[in-house]
Amino acid sequence: MGLPQVDSRRKEAVRHAVGMDFTGVLGLIPYVGALVGGQIADLHFAEMRRLLTPSEMDKFIEADKRIPSNGVALLYSFVKS
Repeated sequence: MGLPQVDSRRKEAVRHAVGMDFTGVLGLIPYVGALVGGQIADLHFAEMRRLLTPSEMDKFIEADKRIPSNGVALLYSFVKS
């Protein structure tokens, strides 16, 4: 298992995955944090869906079930492809 090939499209997808991870911090803000964090996470997910191929997206969703960090799960799915 080697390092994944990360082109500009995949780099952008990784940025969005890490952004989804950081939206969890917004959930700590009382009252509106979870609402705002959820909306931002949804926007990041939509961009990831646009950037990744259907095969990459399927592998990411499968890896995300086992790995708690979206960024790490996405990189792991790149290694598997």
